[in-house]
Amino acid sequence: MNNFKDQLNRTVCFNKTPQRIISLVPSQTELLCDLGLEASIVGVTK
Repeated sequence: MNNFKDQLNRTVCFNKTPQRIISLVPSQTELLCDLGLEASIVGVTK
């Protein structure tokens, strides 16, 4: 099980690694592509 803290300091628990990404910031979308994760991106903003 993976545990993370979000920006509000809440603990978020995942049973497995997330496989899909929705990117809300264009510059972060570019970074995800540079990291080779474009196949995992399922949604982006304009």
